[in-house]
Amino acid sequence: MGVQQISRFWHRRLCEASMLYAVIIVALWAWRHFGGVDQYNLVLGMPLIAVILAGITGVVAAVLHIWPPQQRLGQASLVVYLCAVATTGALIVGTGGLSSPFIAAWLLVAVFAMFFGWVGLALVLLLVNAYLSWGVLAGHITSTMIPSAMLTGELPILVGCLLWGPDDRAAEARTTSYRELAATLSQVAGKSDIVLNAIGDGVMALDADGMIELINPAAQRLVGWGDEDALGLSYQSVLKLIDAKNDPITNDTDPIATVLADNQPLTTDRLRLVTSSGKTPIISLVISPVSSEPGSGVIVVFRDVTKEKAEERQKAEFISTASHEMRTPVASIEGYLGLTLNPATATIDQRARDFITKAHRSAEHLGRLFQDLLDVSKADDGR
Repeated sequence: MGVQQISRFWHRRLCEASMLYAVIIVALWAWRHFGGVDQYNLVLGMPLIAVILAGITGVVAAVLHIWPPQQRLGQASLVVYLCAVATTGALIVGTGGLSSPFIAAWLLVAVFAMFFGWVGLALVLLLVNAYLSWGVLAGHITSTMIPSAMLTGELPILVGCLLWGPDDRAAEARTTSYRELAATLSQVAGKSDIVLNAIGDGVMALDADGMIELINPAAQRLVGWGDEDALGLSYQSVLKLIDAKNDPITNDTDPIATVLADNQPLTTDRLRLVTSSGKTPIISLVISPVSSEPGSGVIVVFRDVTKEKAEERQKAEFISTASHEMRTPVASIEGYLGLTLNPATATIDQRARDFITKAHRSAEHLGRLFQDLLDVSKADDGR
């Protein structure tokens, strides 16, 4: 039963129409008074109050057009409309009433009363009936003029009820909401496409059956398949994986099949990808379910880590070699210091024994460090 909420689009159109309406009235009044046009006095003889109201309508419409209240567009639009109604009423009353040459302006304005809901309809009906009652009481409207006066005043309002009834306005509001939602979703989808096309990692979206629903350009370059060729195919036809021994993976060792079955994220970097050109780069795979609900599909993100793995292997080999080479002289130093501390092989005073004992402990500690480095490098290599 309140003010009908309208979209920003219709609010702006209403403000623009009201500003144009106000400018026309003010311009016609100025034309008569400052343009020397006397032969059109009957048409241009507008009352000053109507011109003032037109100016107020134009100012209000301009302000609400530039700074529209986001949370109260319906109320703001109703204020602009009522200003236009007041201007039209003053214009008609001041130029002959029912015989006014501007009666067509009322027919146009009154049609939109129901556009603003029941509040707008009630206010306009109140104004019309108040004028008609005043005209009858004052003798300006005779009994024979009452039917035509009521038709002129209230018929466009009734027509507006048919045009802008609650069902139509609700349908229009729903349609506007759907359009705005569609525009928002389109913007989000556009941004998502930009991100997917820009990132360097390959991305695939698979449904619950493992069919490819999306593949970004980076993934196409890695596997050597085009967008049109890969979409709708099983991932196993496009993303051919082999293990470290160059043997094809089975369903038990397939990480993607595991995530599709268990709906739990999984990460691995121990598999190779067989591309369409026959290359077998090492890839890092991150497989994540689309949602917590089983059967919703998975997102596969992968990238070539062959260079990184080669650098890691070189680093591990250097550490292994350096640790092994350094461990040998350290062991010799540790052995000779042990012989020095043995009373059966050497005789030293107590002060020298203390120094050599500290050096022997440090050599033992250094030897353990090199041994730990060897163990770590072997673990990284899987030995």
